[in-house]
Order: sequence, then structure tokens, then C-alpha cells
Amino acid sequence: MSDELSIWLKLKSLRDELKLQVHLMSMELEDEWQQLEHKFSRMNSKFERTLMEKAQHLGEHREQFFVGDEEELELLLKDFDNLKRRNQQ
Repeated sequence: MSDELSIWLKLKSLRDELKLQVHLMSMELEDEWQQLEHKFSRMNSKFERTLMEKAQHLGEHREQFFVGDEEELELLLKDFDNLKRRNQQ
């Protein structure tokens, strides 16, 4: 599994967990959530387009899933993780 895909799966899991808790967040954290959700939505669109392209080229030997570069994914994962920690305080 590519590093990007592994990070994407962690990010999606953390995002889903936080999505269930949005209604319990302070207004400040909820605003931050909305910003992160927007970033996630853009990356998810890239992921879906890439997945469709890969499905069209199923016979080819390409395994890289591009969602964003690894640094961009790590940063978004860190932002969601920070939001989760701050919400638990």
C-alpha cells in the first residue's frame, strides 16, 4: 500500500470520528472543523477522480494513488488530530 493511501485512510477515519462529534464542539472549533472539512472535500474529489482514472486503466501497472503530495496529507492529518485533541479538553 502506498504511503499516500495509508495516510489517506488514517485521515478519513479521523475525519469520520470527528464528524460524529461536531455538534459538541465550541464555536471556535466548529469554525476550524468547517475549514478542515472544506480541505478534505477538495482532496476527496481528487481521490475519487484518480480512482475512476485507475479503474479505466485497470490493465496498466500503475499503483500510485495521488490524492495530494504526502506532505499535504500529513499536514491535514495533523490538523484533524489537533482539532480532536482540543475538542477533548
